[in-house]
Amino acid sequence: MNTGELVQQVEKQLVELDTLLAGREHIDADDFTLYPSLRMLSIVKGVSYPANVKQYMTCLEQAIGVSLHWDQAS
Repeated sequence: MNTGELVQQVEKQLVELDTLLAGREHIDADDFTLYPSLRMLSIVKGVSYPANVKQYMTCLEQAIGVSLHWDQAS
């Protein structure tokens, strides 16, 4: 399986996650599992993030001070 196919699979999962993150307003224990996984994914170039997922990632990045890797994606 090549990277393009894997990105497509991940994007489908991100769409599902997007609905779960809609309206989320506070940090809880689930974020300690979810954010690191999304942070690792942010190094992969070409992944499209739905609006709620991207907002979640940006908010947590700012709240906890652990940067995402979008600028370094390859």
